[in-house]
Amino acid sequence: KDEPKAHMGQVVKKRWGELRDFFRSDPLGQRLVALGNDLTAICQKLQLKIREVLKKYVKNLVEEKDDDSK
Repeated sequence: KDEPKAHMGQVVKKRWGELRDFFRSDPLGQRLVALGNDLTAICQKLQLKIREVLKKYVKNLVEEKDDDSK
């Protein structure tokens, strides 16, 4: 159903508030927030590990190139 644009902002604001309330007060919403936080922490640790591995890999490649050029 088409609503006038003036009312769409109010509808969006109302829905956004409902969603915010769900994540703040509903037990399932709170569990989803906790899960999201855990996933964020896992992804950050994974990103750090990947960077460490890539750094070592590139360092080894550079050392091999230097050894080959001698």
